[in-house]
Amino acid sequence: MSTTPEPAPAIANRRLHDCTLLRIDRVVASPRSEQPTEERAMERHAVVLPYRGVFATHAGRRVPVLASSNHAVLLSAGIPYRYSYPAAIGDHCLVLSWPVEASDLAGWRATP
Repeated sequence: MSTTPEPAPAIANRRLHDCTLLRIDRVVASPRSEQPTEERAMERHAVVLPYRGVFATHAGRRVPVLASSNHAVLLSAGIPYRYSYPAAIGDHCLVLSWPVEASDLAGWRATP
């Protein structure tokens, strides 16, 4: 078994809209492997809306959450996630994100 880390997926991000309260990005992931990525945390809360392909999020030791074009995935800022791409097919998503401060003003608190 090799200890060499799997190559990270190629990610293309195109910013469609950016203002104080809302950012909209088009994200395309082209994975090279089915293995989960390194763990990383989002800086902003986000709703991910896949419209092509499939991906899975892994938070801690929980069962992975699979997302396809029939799903919306809520990712909380500051919580580390890993991502994987079953069958290495990749995905195309719209990502709507907002700053943590906006959620604090609305009284919404994310819990791990």
